[in-house]
This record gives sequence, structure tokens and C-alpha cells, in this order.
Amino acid sequence: MIDEALEIIEDYLNGESDTDDFKTDIAVLVDMDYSDMKEENEEAADLIASDLLDILNDHEDGSCLMSFMEKVNDVYERIKEVL
Repeated sequence: MIDEALEIIEDYLNGESDTDDFKTDIAVLVDMDYSDMKEENEEAADLIASDLLDILNDHEDGSCLMSFMEKVNDVYERIKEVL
């Protein structure tokens, strides 16, 4: 499940999905599979479910997309570090 989350993040950062799809995909994944992710790696699951979701929830349409992507990338890098 964490690999799926990383793939969703990578697709977004590479411009293969738009912001709305990215937000929806991550939210659905966390909602459906958080307990499975936690079994895989608790620290990575918490980064996805807490830090990343906070960024997604704080982002307002029309706000600076570059700073949003930088924040997403920062969490992505932290997830990769703990794996």
C-alpha cells in the first residue's frame, strides 16, 4: 500500500495527474488502506496520513502550485528516507 501511495505521489510530481485527482487518490487510499500501510511501515504511514493529508487539506485551489508541489515533494522524500 505504501508503494501505491508513492506511485500516486510520483505520478503527480511528474505531471501525470492533476491536483484534484492527486488529492482524491491519496485521500481514498488513506481512508481505505491506512491500517495496512501502518502494518507495512508505521512511520511512513503516519507521514502519508498526517503530514501529506494536512498539506492537501491546507491547499486551496488557485494558491501557489509550486509551493504546494514543494511541500508534497518534501513529504515524499521523508517517506523514502524511512523506507
